[in-house]
Amino acid sequence: MRPRPRRTHGPRLPLSARLLGLPPTLLLFFFPPAPSLVPPAPVQQSATEAGALSLRVAPVTRVRVPVGSLRAGSTARELVGATSLCATHTTPEVRVLCQAMLQLERTPPRRVRLSAFDLDRVEVTQEAYARCVRAGACTPSHDGPAALRGPNLPVVAVDHVQARAYCAFAGGSLPTEAQWERAARGEGRARFPWGEVFNASLANHGRLRAGAAGGIAERAEDDEDGYSALAPVGSFPAGASPFGALDMAGNVREWVDDALLPNPSEEPWHTPVDPRGPREGEVFVVRGGGYLSASFELRVSHRWAEPGDRFAEDLGFRCAYPPSR
Repeated sequence: MRPRPRRTHGPRLPLSARLLGLPPTLLLFFFPPAPSLVPPAPVQQSATEAGALSLRVAPVTRVRVPVGSLRAGSTARELVGATSLCATHTTPEVRVLCQAMLQLERTPPRRVRLSAFDLDRVEVTQEAYARCVRAGACTPSHDGPAALRGPNLPVVAVDHVQARAYCAFAGGSLPTEAQWERAARGEGRARFPWGEVFNASLANHGRLRAGAAGGIAERAEDDEDGYSALAPVGSFPAGASPFGALDMAGNVREWVDDALLPNPSEEPWHTPVDPRGPREGEVFVVRGGGYLSASFELRVSHRWAEPGDRFAEDLGFRCAYPPSR
């Protein structure tokens, strides 16, 4: 098994902040210190278990996303609406972040066309990821609190390299940013997978709160949706996207394949057919909200980015595949 890359979160922050165009005062909110997660001991296998092990992942339910178009980017009106939704968090410490948190969405609307593909209906689970670890194709995720562990919970605390390795093992790849947004949005321009209006009961989400001692605002969990932490995958069927994908707006934020480009004019949306960002880089795009994300972060157009070697308790993934026959 190859050695796990050393995490060096500190030196990454200036680069990430520069790519996102954020002032240094917002670093602690957007790039908090890495959680205290400890790599677990390697999974042990008996000879019988190893001999019977299949190098394929057990079949998972996927959704078909047919060939079609997507209007990517955000209009001025959509950005105003997003800012208004963010501003419903009433404390001054929270409201001041709204404009900065929407910085990556300031890309002109463009219509692109995508080929058909299949996508995992739900986020990759801890049980599925463990099979990849037992096969020797994946390195273990980082352990977290007991509340975040369970076979049917999404796997979290994996970096971009680990997410790619699992998808390759499963016969697919991480979705491109364009594929992810088309699967979440469908043919229309609704703000959320289920429609235009935010509904707190349709996704596992969080909230923003003022930081301790008047400090900068921070993400926090809540139980308004019935879960204060991770939920079993597929727990919100009424929040499905037009193509039937679940949890596209909550539970965990999701890695996509594209690296973030420092110059917005170079973004892949300029390519009219099957746009794809670079596969190599230091900072990668993250889509979808998680159980710590506020309502405006659950919109299908919301984009964020993280250093590729980062892992977090609300960051997971799902895989895309060539269309099955």
